Amino acid sequence: MVILGVPKYERKSFFTWKEGKSPDVVFEITSESSYLYDTTTKLKLYRKLGVKEYFIFNPLAEPMTLENALIGYRLDKKTDSLIKHAEEKMLSKVLGVELVLYDKRLRLRNPTTQEAIPTLEEACALAQREEKKVQLAEKAREEAEKARELAEKKSLEEIKARELAEKAREEAEKKSLEEIKARELAEKKSLEEVKARELAEKKSLEEIKARELAEKKVQELMRKLQEKDNN
Repeated sequence: MVILGVPKYERKSFFTWKEGKSPDVVFEITSESSYLYDTTTKLKLYRKLGVKEYFIFNPLAEPMTLENALIGYRLDKKTDSLIKHAEEKMLSKVLGVELVLYDKRLRLRNPTTQEAIPTLEEACALAQREEKKVQLAEKAREEAEKARELAEKKSLEEIKARELAEKAREEAEKKSLEEIKARELAEKKSLEEVKARELAEKKSLEEIKARELAEKKVQELMRKLQEKDNN
């Protein structure tokens, strides 16, 4: 049975006088032995309770057709009685679903999409599949996040490596410039030393020449003095 507008919690039994509400829709599984009782006594009981729709399904009907296996009643507000469905399709207006047979089983179907409404077993299986999809998606997200973190780590390491390489290059260039400057200073010092030696040699030569001239003058003076003495 389906009772709309009541709190949702597990019940062993449903008592209308305790709930203050009668079932809106009742589904009855019948058999050859209970068919008469289901279509008379129970029909009157459900009419008295104000049940809006009452469906009786015989799972052993032969032949197994919707017309032969299913009887539907709908509450007529004018007469306050449950009237047997006269429509070609078995439709529950209260639930907004169509009753159909799938593989000799009574199923509910969405009249708009024409898709069967999942049973509890199917809904559980679907929920498990969806849960698995969610888990796989979460795993894929975690793996993608891990891959992204690894990529970022690798990128940071590459940046750090480039920075270290750049620093090493700059230090090498600095060292090279210092070596060039040191060579230039050494060459300048060497040139200064060469120039100093050349100046010293020039001065030495000038001193030697000066001594030679002085000696020559002395010799010339002594020669003249000797000639004067001889005369």
